Amino acid sequence: MKDSLASVQNNLMRQLIGNFVCGVAPVVAINAGSALTVKSSNTISYSCGGLMKTISALSAQALNIEATVQALNTGQPTFYTQPANTTVYYILCADAAGNVKCIQGTYAGQLLAPYQMEQGMGNYPIVTNAYTPFAILKQVTAATTWLCAGEAIDKAACSPTFRDINMLPTALI
Repeated sequence: MKDSLASVQNNLMRQLIGNFVCGVAPVVAINAGSALTVKSSNTISYSCGGLMKTISALSAQALNIEATVQALNTGQPTFYTQPANTTVYYILCADAAGNVKCIQGTYAGQLLAPYQMEQGMGNYPIVTNAYTPFAILKQVTAATTWLCAGEAIDKAACSPTFRDINMLPTALI
Protein backbone atom coordinates (compact mmCIF):
# COMPACT_ATOMS: atom_id res chain seq x y z
CA MET A 1 0.00 0.00 0.00
CA LYS A 2 1.27 3.42 -0.92
CA ASP A 3 2.10 5.71 2.00
CA SER A 4 2.03 2.88 4.54
CA LEU A 5 4.66 1.15 6.61
CA ALA A 6 4.90 -1.47 3.84
CA SER A 7 6.20 1.20 1.43
CA VAL A 8 9.34 1.71 3.55
CA GLN A 9 11.92 -0.35 1.66
CA ASN A 10 14.69 -0.35 4.25
CA ASN A 11 13.98 -3.19 6.71
CA LEU A 12 15.81 -1.54 9.63
CA MET A 13 13.99 1.75 9.10
CA ARG A 14 10.64 -0.06 8.85
CA GLN A 15 11.37 -1.83 12.14
CA LEU A 16 12.32 1.42 13.91
CA ILE A 17 9.17 3.14 12.71
CA GLY A 18 6.76 0.25 13.23
CA ASN A 19 8.04 -1.67 16.26
CA PHE A 20 8.43 0.08 19.60
CA VAL A 21 7.14 0.08 23.17
CA CYS A 22 5.04 3.08 24.18
CA GLY A 23 3.54 4.39 27.38
CA VAL A 24 4.64 3.28 30.82
CA ALA A 25 7.74 1.09 31.15
CA PRO A 26 6.87 -2.56 31.83
CA VAL A 27 9.36 -2.82 34.76
CA VAL A 28 10.58 -6.35 34.01
CA ALA A 29 12.33 -8.30 36.78
CA ILE A 30 13.01 -11.83 37.95
CA ASN A 31 9.75 -13.35 39.17
CA ALA A 32 11.16 -14.44 42.55
CA GLY A 33 14.43 -15.64 44.03
CA SER A 34 15.68 -18.79 42.27
CA ALA A 35 13.03 -18.43 39.54
CA LEU A 36 13.23 -19.48 35.89
CA THR A 37 10.61 -16.87 35.02
CA VAL A 38 10.16 -13.10 34.79
CA LYS A 39 7.37 -10.67 35.69
CA SER A 40 6.45 -7.09 34.91
CA SER A 41 4.75 -4.54 37.10
CA ASN A 42 2.83 -2.90 34.25
CA THR A 43 0.89 -3.72 31.12
CA ILE A 44 3.13 -3.71 28.03
CA SER A 45 1.82 -1.39 25.31
CA TYR A 46 3.65 -1.72 22.02
CA SER A 47 3.49 -1.36 18.26
CA CYS A 48 4.32 -4.37 16.10
CA GLY A 49 4.29 -3.78 12.37
CA GLY A 50 2.52 -0.47 13.00
CA LEU A 51 -0.37 -2.09 14.91
CA MET A 52 -0.93 -1.08 18.53
CA LYS A 53 -1.02 -4.05 20.93
CA THR A 54 -1.07 -4.68 24.68
CA ILE A 55 -0.04 -7.55 26.92
CA SER A 56 -1.25 -7.75 30.50
CA ALA A 57 1.43 -7.46 33.16
CA LEU A 58 3.60 -10.58 33.04
CA SER A 59 3.38 -13.06 35.89
CA ALA A 60 5.72 -16.06 35.95
CA GLN A 61 6.49 -15.64 32.23
CA ALA A 62 8.79 -18.38 30.95
CA LEU A 63 11.73 -17.37 28.77
CA ASN A 64 10.49 -19.17 25.65
CA ILE A 65 12.83 -19.35 22.70
CA GLU A 66 11.99 -18.06 19.24
CA ALA A 67 13.73 -20.80 17.23
CA THR A 68 13.84 -19.13 13.80
CA VAL A 69 15.29 -15.85 15.06
CA GLN A 70 17.59 -17.71 17.46
CA ALA A 71 19.10 -19.62 14.52
CA LEU A 72 19.87 -16.29 12.78
CA ASN A 73 21.97 -15.29 15.77
CA THR A 74 23.79 -18.45 16.81
CA GLY A 75 23.23 -20.97 14.00
CA GLN A 76 21.12 -23.20 16.24
CA PRO A 77 17.41 -23.04 17.12
CA THR A 78 17.86 -23.70 20.84
CA PHE A 79 19.42 -21.90 23.78
CA TYR A 80 23.09 -22.81 24.28
CA THR A 81 24.67 -23.03 27.74
CA GLN A 82 26.37 -19.74 28.50
CA PRO A 83 29.96 -20.48 29.56
CA ALA A 84 31.60 -19.22 32.74
CA ASN A 85 33.14 -15.74 32.66
CA THR A 86 31.02 -14.43 29.79
CA THR A 87 28.40 -11.74 29.21
CA VAL A 88 25.37 -12.49 27.03
CA TYR A 89 22.38 -10.29 26.20
CA TYR A 90 18.90 -11.81 26.03
CA ILE A 91 16.13 -9.81 24.36
CA LEU A 92 12.56 -10.23 25.59
CA CYS A 93 10.12 -9.38 22.82
CA ALA A 94 6.50 -9.78 21.72
CA ASP A 95 4.89 -10.54 18.37
CA ALA A 96 1.64 -9.14 16.97
CA ALA A 97 -0.34 -11.97 18.60
CA GLY A 98 1.03 -11.13 22.07
CA ASN A 99 3.39 -14.11 22.33
CA VAL A 100 6.41 -13.33 24.50
CA LYS A 101 9.73 -14.78 23.31
CA CYS A 102 13.38 -14.61 24.33
CA ILE A 103 16.29 -14.30 21.90
CA GLN A 104 19.79 -15.16 23.12
CA GLY A 105 22.78 -13.23 21.86
CA THR A 106 26.36 -14.40 21.53
CA TYR A 107 29.38 -13.93 23.75
CA ALA A 108 32.66 -12.46 22.54
CA GLY A 109 34.71 -15.03 20.64
CA GLN A 110 31.95 -17.65 20.48
CA LEU A 111 32.25 -20.12 17.61
CA LEU A 112 28.84 -20.18 15.99
CA ALA A 113 27.13 -23.46 15.03
CA PRO A 114 27.04 -25.22 12.65
CA TYR A 115 30.10 -23.75 10.93
CA GLN A 116 32.33 -23.36 13.99
CA MET A 117 34.26 -20.58 12.31
CA GLU A 118 32.34 -17.32 12.65
CA GLN A 119 32.76 -15.66 16.00
CA GLY A 120 30.18 -14.05 18.25
CA MET A 121 30.66 -10.41 19.10
CA GLY A 122 28.90 -10.18 22.47
CA ASN A 123 26.37 -7.64 21.15
CA TYR A 124 22.59 -7.56 21.19
CA PRO A 125 21.06 -10.35 19.12
CA ILE A 126 19.24 -9.68 15.86
CA VAL A 127 15.51 -9.17 16.31
CA THR A 128 13.38 -9.45 13.16
CA ASN A 129 10.57 -7.01 12.43
CA ALA A 130 8.02 -9.66 13.46
CA TYR A 131 8.93 -8.89 17.10
CA THR A 132 9.03 -5.81 19.30
CA PRO A 133 11.75 -5.83 21.99
CA PHE A 134 10.59 -4.59 25.40
CA ALA A 135 13.35 -5.66 27.80
CA ILE A 136 16.96 -6.78 27.95
CA LEU A 137 18.40 -9.34 30.34
CA LYS A 138 22.16 -8.96 30.65
CA GLN A 139 23.53 -12.15 32.20
CA VAL A 140 27.12 -12.09 33.47
CA THR A 141 28.53 -15.41 34.62
CA ALA A 142 31.53 -15.74 36.91
CA ALA A 143 32.82 -19.20 37.82
CA THR A 144 29.72 -21.01 36.56
CA THR A 145 27.71 -21.72 33.41
CA TRP A 146 24.06 -20.78 32.88
CA LEU A 147 21.28 -22.20 30.71
CA CYS A 148 18.42 -19.81 29.91
CA ALA A 149 15.03 -21.38 30.72
CA GLY A 150 16.81 -24.28 32.39
CA GLU A 151 18.34 -22.73 35.50
CA ALA A 152 17.43 -20.00 37.97
CA ILE A 153 18.07 -16.55 36.52
CA ASP A 154 19.83 -15.53 39.74
CA LYS A 155 21.86 -18.75 40.04
CA ALA A 156 24.93 -18.45 42.28
CA ALA A 157 27.87 -16.75 40.50
CA CYS A 158 25.48 -15.15 37.95
CA SER A 159 24.71 -11.43 37.86
CA PRO A 160 21.48 -10.72 35.97
CA THR A 161 20.49 -7.16 35.09
CA PHE A 162 17.14 -6.22 33.52
CA ARG A 163 16.54 -3.06 31.52
CA ASP A 164 13.23 -1.90 30.08
CA ILE A 165 13.54 -0.61 26.51
CA ASN A 166 11.25 0.82 23.85
CA MET A 167 13.56 -0.39 21.05
CA LEU A 168 17.09 -1.80 20.97
CA PRO A 169 19.42 0.89 22.36
CA THR A 170 22.48 2.16 20.52
CA ALA A 171 24.89 1.25 23.32
CA LEU A 172 25.25 -1.92 25.37
CA ILE A 173 23.89 -1.71 28.91
